[in-house]
Amino acid sequence: MSDDILPDLLAAVEQQLASPQTRYVAATLVRLEKIGLAMAEAKDQIALCLGEAMDEVLRRHRAFDEPAYRAALDALPFPDDEAEEDQEGAMPLAQAQLAGLASEPLGSLPAVLLDAADGNG
Repeated sequence: MSDDILPDLLAAVEQQLASPQTRYVAATLVRLEKIGLAMAEAKDQIALCLGEAMDEVLRRHRAFDEPAYRAALDALPFPDDEAEEDQEGAMPLAQAQLAGLASEPLGSLPAVLLDAADGNG
């Protein structure tokens, strides 16, 4: 995943952590911290899952798959080498593509993601 998009994904994660509609994200953060991940690393891993989910939306032109996102969060933490590989080997998500998500019909895409995508987050 492109390092350029990581700050936007982290901003969306912060919004998800504060939102009552995405309590499962906060639960994931707590779980990851309990098993020893630093808060920053836990948030990075959550952001990587979100980036993968958003990449699927863009590549397949489908609605955001919240159950798949939740399943990816449940599978965390990444092994150390897998997280690095995901960052380096994933299809880069351009900021323009992320911003364009706000104007596309995306079904159940949480509003906090739309806000982050259009810069209102």
